[in-house]
Amino acid sequence: MKQKKGIDGDDGAAAQEEGQILLPQSVEDEIAERERLVAAAAAEIAAAEKAELRRAKEAVEDAAFKAEVKAEQIAIANEKVAALRKMKDEEEHEEKMFAEKVAGELLQTKWEMNERAKDWDARRKGGDYRRAPLSCGQHEALDCVECPRGHGAEWCNGDCKWYGTAKTGNCYPAKAPKVAMPTPGKPEEARTRVEL
Repeated sequence: MKQKKGIDGDDGAAAQEEGQILLPQSVEDEIAERERLVAAAAAEIAAAEKAELRRAKEAVEDAAFKAEVKAEQIAIANEKVAALRKMKDEEEHEEKMFAEKVAGELLQTKWEMNERAKDWDARRKGGDYRRAPLSCGQHEALDCVECPRGHGAEWCNGDCKWYGTAKTGNCYPAKAPKVAMPTPGKPEEARTRVEL
């Protein structure tokens, strides 16, 4: 077997004096090959770890993106539901205000009919009927529609009540009177009963 130059010569003696161990060339080549294999394996492991980290990062980013998209979809759905509920509430409110306004107009019509019946009854008896004022709360008026005086629902109280919205509503009697029309042919027994 060939030995590395200098093992038995002066170089070997000098190397031994310096504490170095000289190995045959084949051993050094094997060591170098193993070191190369170890380095290659380490590089492969590092590359695999890097690839795994990249895949994990991509998975996290993908999950975060999907979660963000889902959150946006939920927010859009909630906005649509809220808009539909608001629309429904507005429609129900408008229907309620319209119904109240119609009810108020009916009460006003009944009240006017009652006043006309009392006036007609008074004329048949040869007298003069004078309408009694209604209480609007802090003031009086001959008719509920005269109560607000441009102040809206705040001035519609007492015997009267505000029906409808603040803008489109009006002041009408709070309770409809019961109208008893005079009996034809018996003017002396004609009476009009009013219950407010």
